[in-house]
Amino acid sequence: MGRVSIGEAVGLERRAVEAELVNLTRRRASLEALSTAQDGRRGHDVLVEFWRRLFAGAASAEMFDGFVAMTVPQPPGETSPARVVAYAELVALARQPSFGTVMARQLWRFEPTRISDRRGLVTGVADACDMALPLVLSGQPPSGGPAVDRFVDAHARGRGTADTLRFRRSLIANAGADTDPGIRRYWDLVAEIAAEPTTVGALQSWLYEGLRTLGRR
Repeated sequence: MGRVSIGEAVGLERRAVEAELVNLTRRRASLEALSTAQDGRRGHDVLVEFWRRLFAGAASAEMFDGFVAMTVPQPPGETSPARVVAYAELVALARQPSFGTVMARQLWRFEPTRISDRRGLVTGVADACDMALPLVLSGQPPSGGPAVDRFVDAHARGRGTADTLRFRRSLIANAGADTDPGIRRYWDLVAEIAAEPTTVGALQSWLYEGLRTLGRR
């Protein structure tokens, strides 16, 4: 039977404790937000305000309302405790200042100060998501095509530039937003609560991965 040194044993135990602390911290945040989630309208307002701050006038009132309908699930109401806790965790995420910063990276991708037409960018990305939806629902892996081209074009036009190889490389270099644990958790919770097969976040991730696939060729 193999032996480990004291240092190795301490390291293993420390990692186990740290993993448990991460889990406990998430559970505590959910419990602290539970009262907000139980007051469904208040929790819903927190989520809507989170997205309103991120968009900051980048979408018409009609477009923003449509976006909210897809990204902010209705309060669970009289339902299972698991759904109430899931909604509480969603609200807790939206309340974290650092989470807003990461989510903005998925929304604007890179160099947000260069974006001169945010409404045009949002409209174009929405078109790209609509084009990608049937591909995602059919289980097609991320790949290039009209949806990815529309996605890139929206980001290029929003910055007043053209869809060039250099621009695509800049867009590809924005790594991390789609794989951030908090981002993935938010969209997983939205899908769980709303019982939807996919989300806006998942569609954006598919488009971005499709672009990266082209970049590796």
